[in-house]
Amino acid sequence: MNKKRLYVLFAIIIVALLPTAVFASVVITSTHAISVSGEAPVVYMAQGPNYNTANADGFIYAPVTGSPLNITSGTTIDVNTTAGAGAVYLLNVLYINSTVAGTLYINGTLPSGVTIYITTSPATVSGSASSTTLSINATAYTLGTPIKLSGSSTSTYTLYVSFELSGTATGSGALALNYYS
Repeated sequence: MNKKRLYVLFAIIIVALLPTAVFASVVITSTHAISVSGEAPVVYMAQGPNYNTANADGFIYAPVTGSPLNITSGTTIDVNTTAGAGAVYLLNVLYINSTVAGTLYINGTLPSGVTIYITTSPATVSGSASSTTLSINATAYTLGTPIKLSGSSTSTYTLYVSFELSGTATGSGALALNYYS
């Protein structure tokens, strides 16, 4: 290699290292441990006040774990209907609790023939049990509609979840609770 090329190579190396030497004249390194621990969920779905009755009759299954007891992400919630029935009403079988303020979206899909109701107080049915004119005293929830939450660290905000299943309800769906503060 001739001297001229060697000088050019050294000049390039020196120029490449020059900014590092100028801007990194002091280097301090430090390490810090990071730990991860589970926290209680601030927005969660759980078994509602009528869950035990509906579960004993075979209409819903939604196992809970954790503290507080909640239906964890990825858990399948099974709802069943009675074939040929006009409708099966599963009132207040689940609830959503929030200990924070923010906005909740329930997104996803429902099986064919299934309607979901989200209410701030327990849903009731009106009409006569001896007739076919029963209806839930609530407005059906449209998936993806924002729900304002007003929970706090000292006050839990509760939403009641009810389902109406037609006698021909079939298929499967998936729901996602998306919370934004």
